[in-house]
Amino acid sequence: MLNKDANMHIKPVALDDLKEVENRLDTILGNVAKSFFLISESNLPHYITLRSSAVTVTTVDRFDDNDYFSTPLKFTFFVDLVKKHELTISKISDFVCLGRITTIKGIVVDGKLQKDTKKWECVSRKIHNIDDPVSGKMYTNLFEYDIMGPGTYAVIFLPKMTPNLIPTAFCGLICKYKKEVIVFSFFVLPIGFLILGVIFKYMML
Repeated sequence: MLNKDANMHIKPVALDDLKEVENRLDTILGNVAKSFFLISESNLPHYITLRSSAVTVTTVDRFDDNDYFSTPLKFTFFVDLVKKHELTISKISDFVCLGRITTIKGIVVDGKLQKDTKKWECVSRKIHNIDDPVSGKMYTNLFEYDIMGPGTYAVIFLPKMTPNLIPTAFCGLICKYKKEVIVFSFFVLPIGFLILGVIFKYMML
């Protein structure tokens, strides 16, 4: 809700202010990220997370400057497209989204107050100017999103689990533990069946 003297301010955010913002993936989605980038971290570094510049949107002299906007702000970001093996990927919104920084207040541990933690959260995957609605591909670097309220925003790499990503995710798990899978399949599993066979044989006597 605006009053007649309210103002909106949109300012760019320096990269140094974004380096410590967390973008932590679980094991499965981490394997999806590894299929795109040569990384081993579950907390993606800023140079992978950020696919656009970040902006901070604030208002002054609204009745509540922390409230959502009555009408969304349409904002266009110049995006560094995500490619896999130099190919433009389908359904780009499965891999990137409009991210907003949230702050988790530090808790007291052993009598000491821990510092606040900042992390990215996905607030929208809807790209208004999608080039190919059927395939979900984008051939331009300009992505338009709705910004619903004040905050710090950027387009970020944050995949979501979909049926077409399941093979990539679980292949990553198998590849990660390839030696263990081989040992289990060719040594542990046959010995286990042999022991069970012997036990069953003596039970039948």
